[in-house]
Parts: sequence; C-alpha cells; structure tokens
Amino acid sequence: MSIGDEATARNGAQQQRGPRRSMLITIPRSCSNLLVRILALDKQDNVKHGGYHFLGAMVHHANEHTIDNAPETWTDEQKIAIHELFAGSMASLEQDTHFDNDTQVAFTKEHCNTFIEPTAISRFVNGEPENGEPKAAPLRWSVPGYESLYSELNETVMPDAYLLSWRPVFLIRHPIRVFESALRNMTNVFEECADSLTKNSTDSSKKATIDSNTTYKFHRSLYNFYVSHGVRPIVIDADDMLVNPKGITQKLALQIGLDPERLQYEWSPASPDELKQKEIHMRIMLRSLDASKGITTDKLGSTAGSPEEMMPVWTEKFGESKAMELREKVEKAMPDYEYLCKRRMMV
Repeated sequence: MSIGDEATARNGAQQQRGPRRSMLITIPRSCSNLLVRILALDKQDNVKHGGYHFLGAMVHHANEHTIDNAPETWTDEQKIAIHELFAGSMASLEQDTHFDNDTQVAFTKEHCNTFIEPTAISRFVNGEPENGEPKAAPLRWSVPGYESLYSELNETVMPDAYLLSWRPVFLIRHPIRVFESALRNMTNVFEECADSLTKNSTDSSKKATIDSNTTYKFHRSLYNFYVSHGVRPIVIDADDMLVNPKGITQKLALQIGLDPERLQYEWSPASPDELKQKEIHMRIMLRSLDASKGITTDKLGSTAGSPEEMMPVWTEKFGESKAMELREKVEKAMPDYEYLCKRRMMV
C-alpha cells in the first residue's frame, strides 16, 4: 500500500465529506486531457465544470516579458496588469463552478504553474536577486467570501482559505515523457500562434515559459501546503491510469462525486468539422487524443530510457543544446516526481 493509500484509508470518511469542488492540478502533456475525456464530464449529472482559467496569465507573462525578467524590474503598470488578470481568472473560475443547488459537485482542470504567484514563477526562471538586493514583494489577491491570508507554503495566487475550498487532485507523469512532449508541443504552439496568441513573445520569454512548465517543484510545494493543513491530496500517476484505467478512474470518480458508470474508455476520433472549431493551440495540444479511439500504452514512463539513453534521440529532435537542457530538467525534477509518486493513489 502506498503512502497515499494509507492516508486515504485513514481519512476515507473525511474525504467523502470534503469539498464538493475538485481541482485537477496538472502540467502540460501529463495525459490530463485523456483523464478529462475518460471522466466524461458532459455526460455526468449535476456537475459544473471548466478549465484553463489561468492560461491567459501564462500567455500574458510571455507576451509582456515579465516571465523572463526579474520581478524587481517590473513597473507598477505591469504589476497592476498582472493583478487584474489574475483577479479576472479567479472570478471566472468562481463563476464556472458556482453551485446551482445543494447536491452539485464541481470540477476544474488547471496547469499548476499557471496559477503560481507571478514573482515566484519569475524568480524560478531568473534566479534570486544578486548582491543582496531586496526581493520584490509577492502579489496578493482577495476572493469574496474567503479570508485573504497566505501561509508560507502557499506559493499560488489564491489565498489559503480559497485553496482549501477545493479538493486537490494531482496528475503526474514521468519527467522523461512529459518534458520531451512539452518542449515539442509548446514550441509548436509558439510557432503556429506567432501571428496571434503569442505574437509579442520573444525567444527569451518563450524559453522561460517552457522552463516554468517543465518542473514539479511547485506541485510538490502545493502538495505540502495541503498536507500542512491536514488535507491529503489525491495523486494519480499517468502510468497507473494508462495500465489500469478503469480501476484508477472509477476510484477517483467515487472520491470526487462523479458517477463511475458514466465514464468512457472508447470514443470516435474528432471529425474535420470538430477540429476546425478548436483554436490552433488546442488543436496542437489535443492532436494525439483527437486522432485516437481510446487508451494506448505505447508511451509509459516505465518503458522510457534513462536521460543518458535518451540523449541521442533528443539531440536528433531538438539539437545538442536543447537536449542537454532537457536532460538537466529531467534529472532535477526526478526527486520531486518520485516524492509525489510515493504518495499516489493505487488500487
């Protein structure tokens, strides 16, 4: 039994009485779209759902070049714009998941690093101030109906009380698989959206954006935030979901208030008309899933080679410099991934 399952066994009754709103906390290319497809939220009764409420903030960070510049250099105008953007993101999240009755449940999917406090994510990319210079103060927000306190372990834009109003569900995937896919697909998004969504980004801000989305540092800190408040998050490893999809997803469905009988494990590929209706960046990110008819197990983390073994493949795909960076990211992320993996849900 894993650490996560021991916690579930001890706190099972508490989990059933926990928040009716669940947040799937992910990272790009973690099989999160597959999990959402399986959950079949549109076919569930009495469920409010949404997602990607903070994606615009990530794009803004890249286009306005705040992500690749130290927060100590940001102007007041830049800080105000960032504050307004995140305030709007949280308002949108609240609106999409506001209950219409006393029996509804809610579900949202958010990439973790899109809702990390902006100075923290920028400092992760750019490093600490040099020569003993003082750090820029973190930005803070308030959400109507919730206390506005932030504890030390809370590195997000959301106050403690608001974070604790959500049931956290972390989806993780082996860094070798997820980081390679993120580098390839996010690079494609920047290229394909150069005249629209990401038109003001630069090579520096593009790299910083990819760097900020290829780490498990903030997943681990957010996990520990919840534990420090007596909450044991649900952690799912993508390999487990791919190998035993029914066992994992039906157990998850019961824990978050969904009907396991309504889950789906097969579907039809997206039609040309359906693909045309999607924005370019979503077509890129959903390309494999939209072409599929169900779950495949050809890219398990357990079957991936070591970073050293992958270097020739990465060098051919991305060039030597990016291959070296990718190897370094994977090796740096492994302790955080393994920490979370030991605490994952099992069946």
